Amino acid sequence: MIGEFLQREFYHNRISEYLICLAIIVGGILAVRIVEAIVLRRLKAWAGRTSSTWDNFLVDRIHRTGIPLAYLGIVQASLRVLTLTPRVERIIDMAGIVLLTLLLAVFTVSLVRYGFEEYIRKQGEDASRERALKGVVGLAKALVWVVGALFLLDNLG
Repeated sequence: MIGEFLQREFYHNRISEYLICLAIIVGGILAVRIVEAIVLRRLKAWAGRTSSTWDNFLVDRIHRTGIPLAYLGIVQASLRVLTLTPRVERIIDMAGIVLLTLLLAVFTVSLVRYGFEEYIRKQGEDASRERALKGVVGLAKALVWVVGALFLLDNLG
């Protein structure tokens, strides 16, 4: 009876395939949460013991960018189990590319901003230098977003 139920098809997929997809999502979320709780906590503790601020920044960026990327990968991997129409597959692929590009652009912008803030901090707080570097950071941010937009346009057809 259960075997017969699991073999029923909806939208070209058996119920068992939907359950596998769901299991991949749930298992992936649990794995990410465990890694987040154990590994990131240890990385934060390690970064807190060092005098450098780069490691604190990188741990924070891993948390803010790496975790969403992991969730994106989990969803993308779980949906590969299902038989989808080419149009739905294309939409899912495009959504993944858009999210990946946005996350990487935000990561790159934060990296550039942090680098310039550290440069200002090491050079000393000078108002004119700070204003000039804010302009450079703005230009770098614009450049990153333009490159991200070009990447999207190239990949989305």
